Amino acid sequence: HGPPPAWPRGTSNPSSAMPPLADATERVSRMLAANPAEQVTQLEEMLSTVVTNVLEQPDNARFRSLRANNKRLARSVLDVRGGRQLLAAMGFRHATREGESFYDLAPREGEAEDLGFWLAWLREQCEACRDAHASRGAAPSSALPDACTEVVIIL
Repeated sequence: HGPPPAWPRGTSNPSSAMPPLADATERVSRMLAANPAEQVTQLEEMLSTVVTNVLEQPDNARFRSLRANNKRLARSVLDVRGGRQLLAAMGFRHATREGESFYDLAPREGEAEDLGFWLAWLREQCEACRDAHASRGAAPSSALPDACTEVVIIL
């Protein structure tokens, strides 16, 4: 694996300078590691699309509001261990409007840098988990968390 992605806002040592970020990345990486490789890939694909859309069209409110009842979002992100926590870490906040549940991303300063970080981080986490799955063959997901988190924490 190459070097880890740069930490948001120019922070080089997340464990001392940004404890909440370091805590979030470790917690989410452990949760993601508990998923089967196929789910990790679906999560990566879906969130890559979401982040790319927001970065390419930051003023388009449609890309900043994800309907929780969207079947693809539910299957690819919300039903995946760590998916909701990753959305929250990325800045999406749960909201209810007119009885419907959403995950909204409010515009903020430094957003492009932060989302770029999370996208690069997610890709590395997913690659590490897929590598761990591949090296163990078709091992059940319950046998994989330690293997994935060993790789992830080194990053």
